[in-house]
Amino acid sequence: MRRIVLLMTLVGAFLAGFLYLELTEDQVDGGGIIGPSAGGLAVEPSALGVLAAPAEPKRAEVATSLSGRASVARPTLTLVVTSSAGGRELPAATARLLLAGAVEGEEGRALSTGAGRATALDIGIWQVTLEAARHLPSTRTIELEAGDERIVSVTLVRGCEITGNAENRLGESLSRGRLIFLPEGRAYPHFPRQEEGLAIGRFDRSGNLEPMLVGPGRYTLCYGSYGSPDLELPCTIQAGVDRHLQVVFGGQNTVRFELDPVPEGNRRVEVRLEVPRGQEERGSDGDEENERRQHEPNPNRIARAAARGKDLQRWRAQGRATIRDGVGTIHRARAGTYRITLVSKPGEYSAPEMLELSEDESIVVHISVPPLPERSGSRRNDPKIPNEGPLQVNIERNGFPSERRPAGIYWL
Repeated sequence: MRRIVLLMTLVGAFLAGFLYLELTEDQVDGGGIIGPSAGGLAVEPSALGVLAAPAEPKRAEVATSLSGRASVARPTLTLVVTSSAGGRELPAATARLLLAGAVEGEEGRALSTGAGRATALDIGIWQVTLEAARHLPSTRTIELEAGDERIVSVTLVRGCEITGNAENRLGESLSRGRLIFLPEGRAYPHFPRQEEGLAIGRFDRSGNLEPMLVGPGRYTLCYGSYGSPDLELPCTIQAGVDRHLQVVFGGQNTVRFELDPVPEGNRRVEVRLEVPRGQEERGSDGDEENERRQHEPNPNRIARAAARGKDLQRWRAQGRATIRDGVGTIHRARAGTYRITLVSKPGEYSAPEMLELSEDESIVVHISVPPLPERSGSRRNDPKIPNEGPLQVNIERNGFPSERRPAGIYWL
């Protein structure tokens, strides 16, 4: 009887241990096998001779990868450009695109504009510059992402085309100077030359202004150099209203000589404005009589020489001009009374009529050139023959300055 009870006890203990192992396998990794450990270290199932089932692919990750590939599509961009003048579309507008981070100086990609003209581009940030005739260019940044179908409408501002010319008060072309439109609130010359809204034009050798485009607004129009303006004029520019201007500057106290006929091309001819010696500015001591005696010949000697057909009066040049192609100019001549003398070695010719030049006056002197004698040998050895004959001059004062505009900027 005792044997039977002992046997049943052993069977019961064996069954209890087997049930415990079954419950433990169900709770670890969905039925994974737990092997014995040695020295506290876990032993891989393969070490026990048990083959593990291959891992199944994760269905969620596969689905995500496939959907990402399907969504990677090149974006498209459509540009529609209109004008601020009436809102009409500008079919002739041009667009140039540069991808952000492009090398400086790299030529951008041209893009057609107009409704329905979609262009496929790469994903990224693009700098888009739009231009059209007589409109101010516009640049904007557009970011394109995968699958975008962007339609961008841009309105370009209709500018004002400025043309003009520059001349002095004698009507001669001025090729120097700059024309600068300073936006309202800016001071001259404290401005960066690349400032937005700043327009700078220049004149060519013929005195014509290179056409420039200016945006609408209020400006201070300046003529001169970058360092100092010679002329200033407040003005308002209206969109779409093209203007022509004229700059008149210089020519104050200018004497222009025009010779007829024109001397031979290889001959040096000079015209002088002369004053008697002693007539120039006196010293500060006021002793005019003493200085006159030192610089002027004796009046009695001058009278006796004049009776014999000679001139002992000594003259001093106060201004001179070299004649080229029959024209010469003396700028910034002082006001005063002058004798006009033409010098052509050999020979000097003086006009009996004196020239009266006032302050801020510009005149033209037409000179009838007498037959000039042939040069005798080397120019250095040519003798000076004073007063070979009278010089006929015609002084033109009409329009200088009464009928000509004073210095300034004028809208025509």
